[in-house]
Amino acid sequence: MTPEKAVSPAKETHLEESADFLLWWLSPALVLVAGFFVWLNHFRSGFHFDDLHHIVNNRAITGDASIWRLLTDPRAFSSLREYADYRPLLSLSFLFDYWIGGNETASFFQLDTFFWFIALLFVLYLLIGTIPRMDHRAAVLATAMFGFHPLVADTVNYVSQRGAIIGAIGLCLGLFLWIMWPLRVPKRIPFDMNRVPTSWVDQMIWEHGAWVNRKYAEIKTWPLGLHLYPVFIAMLFEPSVAAFPLIALAYSKLFVPETKWRRYLAPSAVCGGYWLFHAILQWQYSGAFRQPATSYWMTQPLAVVRGLYLFVLPANLALDTGLDGNFGTITVILGFVGLLVIIAVALVAGRVEEWKPVSFGLWWYLSASVPFMLEPRMTLESTWRLFVPAIGAAIAFSGAIWVVWSNLPAFPWARVRLISMVGWSFFMVVIVAGFGWNTYTRSSIWGSDIDLWQGAADANPRSSRAAVQAALSSQADGDDTTAVEYFERARIMVANDPITEYQLGIGLDRLGYDNESEGHMKRAIAMIPKHALGYAQYARWLMNHRRVAEALTTAKTASSLGPEDVLSRQVLMEIYSEQYDWPLVQNAAEEVLRSEPDEPIAQRFLAVARYGEAQLERADGRSKETATPDDFLNLSVVLYHHKRYDECIQAARSALKIRADLPEAYANIATAYHTMGRIDEAIDATRELLRLRPNLYFAMSDLQVLLREKAVAEGKIKPQKAQ
Repeated sequence: MTPEKAVSPAKETHLEESADFLLWWLSPALVLVAGFFVWLNHFRSGFHFDDLHHIVNNRAITGDASIWRLLTDPRAFSSLREYADYRPLLSLSFLFDYWIGGNETASFFQLDTFFWFIALLFVLYLLIGTIPRMDHRAAVLATAMFGFHPLVADTVNYVSQRGAIIGAIGLCLGLFLWIMWPLRVPKRIPFDMNRVPTSWVDQMIWEHGAWVNRKYAEIKTWPLGLHLYPVFIAMLFEPSVAAFPLIALAYSKLFVPETKWRRYLAPSAVCGGYWLFHAILQWQYSGAFRQPATSYWMTQPLAVVRGLYLFVLPANLALDTGLDGNFGTITVILGFVGLLVIIAVALVAGRVEEWKPVSFGLWWYLSASVPFMLEPRMTLESTWRLFVPAIGAAIAFSGAIWVVWSNLPAFPWARVRLISMVGWSFFMVVIVAGFGWNTYTRSSIWGSDIDLWQGAADANPRSSRAAVQAALSSQADGDDTTAVEYFERARIMVANDPITEYQLGIGLDRLGYDNESEGHMKRAIAMIPKHALGYAQYARWLMNHRRVAEALTTAKTASSLGPEDVLSRQVLMEIYSEQYDWPLVQNAAEEVLRSEPDEPIAQRFLAVARYGEAQLERADGRSKETATPDDFLNLSVVLYHHKRYDECIQAARSALKIRADLPEAYANIATAYHTMGRIDEAIDATRELLRLRPNLYFAMSDLQVLLREKAVAEGKIKPQKAQ
């Protein structure tokens, strides 16, 4: 190297320091600016799937909300009984959003969720900065990787999953206090008690400083410890935060091995006890809809391995992961082998000082997955279940990158060292930028149900659930062609849950596949034979196909299995009203209103039943009140809508006996005769109507139509061709 081209060591050191400053100390500002663009699509997200029964249709929030009920009743969490859950503070947060922004759009709900997400990133940055061998720069990298990761997008954009975000805040804050308190805090607050007071502050210290230090010492020795308070609050948002003792144990064994075992007793008792309480409480509502325990536990190692793989390579993400109960022995073995490999890597990394953050991140990931692995859920895996475990994955991934970065200065040649640092920095920027772009595009599909579910169905072609939801969302948007395509795809698959089964049955019924549709309805019942939902849906299907006797029997079975089931009682109300059995309609409506006081369909049927009963009492002379012409007219309308046309005509004629000049009575009679195909009687009734009201335009028009229909029937004129 010639003297002109030589670079002094001092200059090279200055370049390295400048690069380090630009990369690490300006990076938080760059991350914030980039984060604004990464999450820009988030604020366009709406309500989806579970949001409807948790928020939009949940009368406990949008009706006459009772804060006490939200705090004490698991049924207040959802309008659907099978989704009842005890997350009282999460329900209160939804109520707060509804009071401010309503539920017409999800704008304020999404804004509130994003506020909590930003708070989580701040707490996460503080926490990672306290982990040994993870300084400010490593904290920035790990926080950016987590904050920009597309795996996180499904939780942040899904209002119903806000509990995972707030729960993660409590978990991180609890662990931060576990690390800092009391080992890293001063033994006492350094008040200068010997100083002569010269201000009111000095006077306050001189008078109360000793008392403050005594209280400070007491707080440090509280038996439960400060760390448990944010964790317990977090469990009221997300019960899986109960994994805190396992994460705290992993940290202490790696970084503070001298920690006494008694320090783990209180968090283990509080978190374990609450998790068990919540699992038992929720099981009575959703137990019938959960995956079979054996198949669930057998697939959980595979779900854990797949989750870590999706964090490292987040390609082809979808709302529905496609993992179902149709798996083979080899798949199960591969899942267990993958889990053992992760555990082995965590153990080996924990033996090397500089790799301990990687080990801790892996243990966090595994520990946070334990509550989901132990308690069978409705689905075998989901992306939002990975939200809290993903924090550990971010720590492990960034920790590995940081180990490489820390060893770069060991290169003997300064220029090579500088080039390698710049190259490795570029590699880290590419990773974070790639995550950010993926998150930006991932958030965009949360703008509508169609984009969301079609993306899930296309990413997982074997998922019947995703295909059915894509079809239903397309159908709701008026795109029947696309709906048929997805329904056709779903009908050749095997659904793995009863809800998808009966939804598929409904969809196939709309396409005209009656026999196949009924088969799916019966399969849904076979999956949950002792639960009301399957029978209620089948009863509705039978009612739509006018198999009234079977519908009545099936609806009675559903109502006996589910004292609070609404759908089965709606079917009963429809059947009883068609049979003109008002007392039974009233009983069914009152049963619904006892559990759901604001249920609109039951309120409407109850009003109709009471009115119909009153009309019959007056018409039959069973009431002390004398029946009026209006009573008979209203009764004829009710009978017409229930297709009881002869009785409709009889009720109208009863009104004419009381008052002979009622044009409305003749209009009802003409309409009923026309519907029955008795054209001559309809013409006579219409002429009587015109006799009473000669200038009624609609009556003159109806008479012309009836006369033409009669002429066509008699062959006097040809039918008019359709245009």
